Amino acid sequence: MSSTDQIFNLMAGRTIQRVFDQDPQSVLTNRLIEGTDGRKMSTSWGNVITILDPPDEQYGKCMSIKDELIFIYLEACTDMPMSDLEQAREAFERGELHPMEAKKRLAWEIVAQYHGAEEAQEAAERFAQVVQRKEQPDEMPVVRLAPSPVDAVTLLCQCNLVSSKSEGRRLIEQGGLNVDGLRITDPNQAVVPIAGMIIKAGKRKYARLEI
Repeated sequence: MSSTDQIFNLMAGRTIQRVFDQDPQSVLTNRLIEGTDGRKMSTSWGNVITILDPPDEQYGKCMSIKDELIFIYLEACTDMPMSDLEQAREAFERGELHPMEAKKRLAWEIVAQYHGAEEAQEAAERFAQVVQRKEQPDEMPVVRLAPSPVDAVTLLCQCNLVSSKSEGRRLIEQGGLNVDGLRITDPNQAVVPIAGMIIKAGKRKYARLEI
């Protein structure tokens, strides 16, 4: 079982099995699911939603997908009943269901499937608070750092807000780092950690510093 882009490899496998006097495997394919940006899913492009992502990450990524992918994701990646899905699709096509509301349903379904309904509801509320109303979350990770100057990329890494320095550098250059409300666009800019300082990475990730 695989996506349609692997049909050649799957069929080649059947041929090889015959050479070794094995019964050819059955082949079942599903349509290729594009990444959140419409390209093929790739971790290096950062356009994947994984089942191991925490609830807020899954919810936020679902809200960022292209409109034309909403019902592809709903059909292929959730347990939403087909009758409900078709009803929602028809309302969407008539303009009665706004893309934002359709994405919220998708995001809720995905998070509920892997983390439970309670986590899905909490993720929805945090998304509305942090992204839509642009408020700081009520709770955020607390990171203890020494009061010594560090460059902006290192700060992001020490706060566990990025997975690598290259990711941190890209985020900063794209204007995604805010320190106490001040946007930093130079990856080499020095930052002196102080108690209570709020670090924001992208739209959804926060950390509060302790010294």
